[in-house]
Amino acid sequence: MSRWRNGAGRKADIAAGPDWLVGFAWLDADAPFSDYAGHDRTITLVEGSGFALDFGPAHPALLARRPFVPAAFDGGWPARCRVPDGPAWC
Repeated sequence: MSRWRNGAGRKADIAAGPDWLVGFAWLDADAPFSDYAGHDRTITLVEGSGFALDFGPAHPALLARRPFVPAAFDGGWPARCRVPDGPAWC
């Protein structure tokens, strides 16, 4: 287990290549997401009540409430994660 790029959360990398990464992240509290500009990102709720990613006024928020439903977004969008109902695992 290690810290996110920005140090705001915890993660476990499962597999990686030159331009891709698969891993788990623990969303323990509201926090900004790391910048992955130039990369597409896909996130899936695995366990917990869900989370929301706020991208600011330029993009609609991403709400994840159902497990195992992937959602894609641009890794360069500034994102703030909210976990209003407690920690989540994705």
